[in-house]
Amino acid sequence: MLRVVGVHGIFNFDRKRSVSLAAANLTAIWSAALTSSMAHVPMAVQVAYYADCITGDTPQGGNADNLPFGAQHELAEWVLALGAPHEVAEGVATVPVRQIISWISRRYGLAYETVDRFVDRFLREVPAYLDGPGRQNAQDRLATVLAEHRPHVLVAHSLGSVVAFETLCANPELDVDLLITLGSPLGLPNVVFHKIRPPLVRRPPQVRRWVNIADIGDFVAAPPRLGDVFDVDAHHEVNLGLFEFHRASRYLAAAVTAEEIGRLA
Repeated sequence: MLRVVGVHGIFNFDRKRSVSLAAANLTAIWSAALTSSMAHVPMAVQVAYYADCITGDTPQGGNADNLPFGAQHELAEWVLALGAPHEVAEGVATVPVRQIISWISRRYGLAYETVDRFVDRFLREVPAYLDGPGRQNAQDRLATVLAEHRPHVLVAHSLGSVVAFETLCANPELDVDLLITLGSPLGLPNVVFHKIRPPLVRRPPQVRRWVNIADIGDFVAAPPRLGDVFDVDAHHEVNLGLFEFHRASRYLAAAVTAEEIGRLA
């Protein structure tokens, strides 16, 4: 039986469920997505839920025009990493944030409202983790799940890849055969990369193989090739389809995800 632990990304705070029920709900979703392309591989899946550690006091919904001033400057750093002209990124100081949202929308062929909502959520949850008191609590939550389930595979999506990286670095006794990061912002300059603890670590030492997977339209994965700044063993680019650029279930059901996990079966 292949043991798999997952770590979710943004947009997963569950107001209606307890921590245990929220974890169970995500586990069912992730298990279904993984087994859709790996029905022949017996797996025990468990998702570590941490969203309540960082999102409880974070405003929900809204739009990026209402982001705090510091988050607006992080947005400028973000679009520079995506290749935006300097005059677009520098617009934060002189024009509304919507100019940057419009650039991302045009660049990736997405509806303005979709990008606006996504950017707003990302630039609230990521700082809430990196700069808030819930950072250690989120890591403790994941470390407990890892110690209990001792997985062969750790699959980390979006912000979850940051939680996973820091948790593994802080707990070298928690070894995994395979770390898979999906749509990861670990290498995003200034917004994430320069805030990681401990700094300048290129790989958790107890990870035997690290695979990074990024959709070609996933603007969270910036830069998409984590191998440029981390010791990643393999990088794969996929095309999940328009509007599915960052959805965990699509990443989990991708053929390359099944192929990499299948190596351990």
